[in-house]
Amino acid sequence: VAEQRPDICVSSVDTVRELMSYAMNYKGGKMVKFFALTYFAGIRPDPSSGEIGKIKALDLVSGRIPVKPVQAKTASPRVVTIMDSLKPWLETYEDMPIIPLNCKNDAAHIRKKFGLGQDETRHSYISYHVALYGSQAQTAMQAGNSESMIKEHYLTFPTHEEGKQFFSIVPDKAAGEAVFIEQEFESRPSLRAI
Repeated sequence: VAEQRPDICVSSVDTVRELMSYAMNYKGGKMVKFFALTYFAGIRPDPSSGEIGKIKALDLVSGRIPVKPVQAKTASPRVVTIMDSLKPWLETYEDMPIIPLNCKNDAAHIRKKFGLGQDETRHSYISYHVALYGSQAQTAMQAGNSESMIKEHYLTFPTHEEGKQFFSIVPDKAAGEAVFIEQEFESRPSLRAI
């Protein structure tokens, strides 16, 4: 069975920056929130049946994205921490819906343009999160999976430096592109068990 499973696809840091830049300029930025949440929060990306289509509100004040059991694939609640690099995407595009009109087709267009697999955004989040924090357990809490599931189905092994770069991609609206910012990272994100 393992031999029949498709390869785990993770976007390069440069591809993520290029894709987010493209999304900023694609149809007025309508797909930015969708890709920011799937890349930088690991929200399951299927707009029809995945978590992304069920998330209605984001709590920028507390810095958390609550995922309720009815929204989660695993039917288990979790709270995803809004990392410092995700917050500017959500603030800059706060007036845009998470799932805009024609989202499925627009997401498919962008995935095709950049050669992405269906779950590549989530695989990228999980792999880079583990690379940044060095903890499958911490990442499992954020992603709503078990450590064994992460290791078997999601994890590739980018470097710690690549993890830092991935989570340093933010929008520069004036320039109309995604850029890297210098930032310090805690040894692990602030997690809250529920």
